[in-house]
Amino acid sequence: MGRRRRAQRRWRAALAGAVGALLILGVPPGGVASAEAASPGRPAFDVRPAHEAIRRLVGPRYAGQVSLETMPGSEGRDTFRVSVRHRRPVIAGSSTPALLMGFNWYLKHVAKADISWTGDQLDLPPRLPLPAQPIERSSVVKHRFAGNDTEDGYSGPHRTFEDWERLIDVYALHGVNEMFMPVGTEAVYYETLKSFGYSADELRSWIPGAGYQPWWLLQNMSNFTSPISEAQIRARADLGRRIADRMRRLGITPVLPGYFGTVPTGFAARNPGAVTVPQGTWEGITRPDWLAPTNPVFTQVAQRFYEVQDRLLGLSTMYKMDLLHEGGKAGAIPVGQASAAVQDALERAHPGATWVILGWQSNPRPETVAAVDRSRMLVVDGLSDRALKVDRDTDWKGAPYAFGSIWNFGGNSTVGAPIKAWNERFWDWRARRASALDGIAIMPEASYNNPVAVEFLAELPWHDGPVDLHRWFDDYADARYGGVDPQARAAWRVLADTAYAIPPTGGRSSGHGGLFAAEPNLATTRPHRWAQAAFAYDPAAFARALPALLAVRGSLRRSDAYRYDLLEVARAAADDRSRTLLPQINAAYQARDLAAFSRLTDAWIGYIRALDDLAGTDRQHSVGPWLQRARQAAATPGEAPRLEYEARKLITSWGDRDTDLHDYAYREWSGVLRDYYAPRWERLFDGLKTELRTGAAAPGVDWYAMAEAWAKDPGGYRTRPVGDTYTEASRMLRRLTGDDYDLPLSLRPQGSLSASAGVAASVTNANYFAPMSGVTFGVSAPAGVEARPTGPEQGEIGPGATLERSWTLHRTGDLPDGTTQVTVQVTVGFEQAGRHVVRKATAVLPVAADGRVQLSDLPFSYSRNHDGIYPVARDTVTPATPVGDGKPIRLDGTAYSKGLGTNANADVRVELDRGCQRFTTVTGIDDAMNHSADGDVVVRVFGDGRLLHESGVLRSGLATSGAEAVRLDVDVTGVQQLRIQVDQYDANRWFDAVSFGVPTLACTSPPPAR
Repeated sequence: MGRRRRAQRRWRAALAGAVGALLILGVPPGGVASAEAASPGRPAFDVRPAHEAIRRLVGPRYAGQVSLETMPGSEGRDTFRVSVRHRRPVIAGSSTPALLMGFNWYLKHVAKADISWTGDQLDLPPRLPLPAQPIERSSVVKHRFAGNDTEDGYSGPHRTFEDWERLIDVYALHGVNEMFMPVGTEAVYYETLKSFGYSADELRSWIPGAGYQPWWLLQNMSNFTSPISEAQIRARADLGRRIADRMRRLGITPVLPGYFGTVPTGFAARNPGAVTVPQGTWEGITRPDWLAPTNPVFTQVAQRFYEVQDRLLGLSTMYKMDLLHEGGKAGAIPVGQASAAVQDALERAHPGATWVILGWQSNPRPETVAAVDRSRMLVVDGLSDRALKVDRDTDWKGAPYAFGSIWNFGGNSTVGAPIKAWNERFWDWRARRASALDGIAIMPEASYNNPVAVEFLAELPWHDGPVDLHRWFDDYADARYGGVDPQARAAWRVLADTAYAIPPTGGRSSGHGGLFAAEPNLATTRPHRWAQAAFAYDPAAFARALPALLAVRGSLRRSDAYRYDLLEVARAAADDRSRTLLPQINAAYQARDLAAFSRLTDAWIGYIRALDDLAGTDRQHSVGPWLQRARQAAATPGEAPRLEYEARKLITSWGDRDTDLHDYAYREWSGVLRDYYAPRWERLFDGLKTELRTGAAAPGVDWYAMAEAWAKDPGGYRTRPVGDTYTEASRMLRRLTGDDYDLPLSLRPQGSLSASAGVAASVTNANYFAPMSGVTFGVSAPAGVEARPTGPEQGEIGPGATLERSWTLHRTGDLPDGTTQVTVQVTVGFEQAGRHVVRKATAVLPVAADGRVQLSDLPFSYSRNHDGIYPVARDTVTPATPVGDGKPIRLDGTAYSKGLGTNANADVRVELDRGCQRFTTVTGIDDAMNHSADGDVVVRVFGDGRLLHESGVLRSGLATSGAEAVRLDVDVTGVQQLRIQVDQYDANRWFDAVSFGVPTLACTSPPPAR
């Protein structure tokens, strides 16, 4: 009897296992035994790879509770369905990515769980919950692409297969069906070019190390870093094949680099008949030559390249090529013919394959788009959320394209993405008549940041139209932390309205970053040369997310997802403080206040160390694992230091001494903060403290040498986290709340002093976490002018809020003879660090009188500003400055009520009708440029084509650095047409914002006003 019962139990267990296996294979009980034999209309694919991915992501316990099956797409579109059968969740899909997207949808909307590339929240019950009703979604686009040409360098060039496996699984879970896969391409070039006259040693010197290969593949650089080893080439080829095969197994097309003509310099000399075009340099680094695709030798090289690639990395149907990227030179080669030849070579090797090209700067060029078969091209647009006025259907003549975003650059420590713009633009563009938009493209330069951006952009095409963003972010918060929590929802609504609502401006689509990682300079306004100087979103509003996240109930704070988000928000809040603290430090230095300078610089270094403690609580925010991966990739002990040096260099100096990419890939990581960024600032501060004590100028610092010293330092770093994220984030909030803030005062004067004029003062509480009380205002005006307040002259300012007060100005008596303008001074008093502090600001207004005319009140017979990008501004600074449009003109701290706002190159012409005698004004680079040291212009004044005055070079910078505004006093007697030119002095005009304060004409017969 016992044997019979045991046999029955074994039989039941075997039967259950068989039924479970059928469910895994996509077969319901009683169904067929393979997906290939599924019912008519069902796609023939094996669901086992999807089950394997689910098992890796959620574990066997939960993977075994989910049934997977195939289903036909809806109207030819990729589709998934979530339903219930036999009290089990059933996920059906028309492809493996659709199937996994369905599982992801189930996790988010039913199970309230979250899987991302920066941490998971999988606090699931023993039995998975069931959906209340079936859910079915279809993708409105064919292409769901992920990857950036630079991703392998900035995300981790020495990642293991397990690292890649996780990334591929996460992307597949988000419905991605195409991924860029460059790993191992160096082996393809290595073997290919050996057939064209190059030795192994020459090619190993030509090919950069793994971290720099992305720019080599883009034809931007070569012969940089130490020669790559043969072992590295072999290992990366093997890894690339495994990565590509895993993509294929999950239904993801590996998008491989194609061949478009990259060869070493001197190729033509070794290959008779070859025609090459030297590409010069990129960021001071030698570029490879371009082998003309119209030349027969190109056909031979391309054929060999694809043969080797097929053998080493396998086949694909999509190949990425970026012709003449970032300044590439075509020489005498017709771009259209070259483009057609590149596509022909691809077609011969892989009939029907798609050429994938990045939409970036001028690419794809009009000649390329006109010459190729556009039906076999896909443009992955990197500027969909940046360009202000764009029509991709017209630009690319109907070529299919993917709506893409690059929301992170260089792996920088930034929070933010233009999710609000995605939610609007994607659907607007799709609604255009005959729209060719047929994809989305997830393209940050580095992975492992801003997981909500991945979630939204990947999910975007599975909706039917724009979503309710607040509701979407509520659902995201619920799944991200595992339950409904008012504080979590409040935090994510704040983030939705600030960091993830970055508007398209023509600039970067990323968050702004802080200044702790910047090359030390008291006047710096951005982390590196290419970063934006202005806030990308309102930091005061953003700050509310930190206390809200800290207030999330304890049971929802246990996941890696919560800890990652909390760390990032706390880190970003500290970064925002750097942008208000550095001007305080600068002001103390300018005032020669050593005590204040020492106190504030100590606070600065304190923030960096606190950030290091915070970052050290998370492995992803520590430099140790980054360096450990590099050393572990070495084939020999001697190779390990070289690979670590390159890994350190990439995130610090990046390139050679004369490159513009220093700190481009900065990371606010534990270890880098403490041992690299903090010592740099300490070196600057120590020199300036000595200068303030002794009067001797601070010595210059070789920042590149400091970067090289850290890159070559053999010191090790921990690879495991230390401390508690919640504790360190709470400490950061207390530090931010109790810090020593300034109260910047700005003035907006208006009008000319005649019967009346006015001046408004505004002060902003730079403490985004606590109010400031006891604020008082005062105003002084010269004799004969009375300032009458229009409201109370004291008050309290809430966290991050702005308080405004205004006065009307009235002439109450005679002014001294010859008075053409009056100066008004406004003061604000407040308590700071136990002391009463007073800040002062001045404003200048012209005095109206017969015969005096303001240039801004006259019509222009001709005007052009910023090379035609913006109009000349009247009585405000020029548009597109860091402080924003419509702000008052400010020169050396003084605000002017009347004037002109320009930017090189500008040209303003006014008809005087020969009735004026003098033209006077104050001119210089406006304070709106935050005293950045990049502006230099020349102002010229002409009368009827004759040069009347030339200013010499006007430079931006602090007033004490020789960059003061200058006064012009020009004789214009008898002049019919007055012409003012603002000309750039060097190649960069983006910082040449020149303002003219109170530009006044003295006339016996004034021209008519507008």
